[in-house]
Amino acid sequence: MADNGADSAVINAGSGQIDIDADVNVTLGSIQTTSTTEPSIEIDAIAGAVIDGGDAATDIVIGAGGTLAIRAATGVGSADALDTDMTTTEIAVSNSTSGNVQIFNSTATGGDDASLTVGTVDSTVGIVNGEPGRSS
Repeated sequence: MADNGADSAVINAGSGQIDIDADVNVTLGSIQTTSTTEPSIEIDAIAGAVIDGGDAATDIVIGAGGTLAIRAATGVGSADALDTDMTTTEIAVSNSTSGNVQIFNSTATGGDDASLTVGTVDSTVGIVNGEPGRSS
């Protein structure tokens, strides 16, 4: 997916895993999978942020039993929360330098807010925002 902010870009891996790595920013249109293999979706923005590319599509869609790992340096949905549709999904997010971690989860079936389990996914533990070694 190009890092051009296009909200119309869609990656649908079916039941496959998705791994997105960037030296700087990752701008999401929509990434979708039903994979239950850990991690179902892994996003690494090594020296940048994971950015919501717009509100026309749900940024991250994972089927039941899937897992999500996000690692960034300067924010995860910091300016505009990442929109997710995940049910019974375990997530782990690490943001090392600056910016916020903002994720809004709802389920397409009924549109209600859905709980997420914060745990360990692909060696990322919990939700960490701030300086390395310091949880916020």
